[in-house]
Amino acid sequence: MRTYPVAFSRRNPRGPVHIIQGNGGKAVCEPYHNETAEEWVAVRDQSQYGYGTLELFNSTHAMWKLIKTGHDEGEEFEPNLNLLDEIWVRNQLYVEEMSVNKDWEDNV
Repeated sequence: MRTYPVAFSRRNPRGPVHIIQGNGGKAVCEPYHNETAEEWVAVRDQSQYGYGTLELFNSTHAMWKLIKTGHDEGEEFEPNLNLLDEIWVRNQLYVEEMSVNKDWEDNV
């Protein structure tokens, strides 16, 4: 499961993105407690097993991917073809801090 940026149980562009990878003891295709996802839930899929990767590109950007592990017999595993979800995550605090420091330096 992955959320949109959320704060105080509401979508908020300044809030963190929550990524929940795996649910211990939950079987594939087992129903959720609530049939309809909350408005702040971006992706929710109980039909696949998979693993997540987090690639850090620099001090401001990272890419998270969910890659399914199951594939049909005889089918070759290809991570790019088995991509279930991906999101660019931006370090808001670092970007804002750099902007504030640049503005301050420009005015000195």
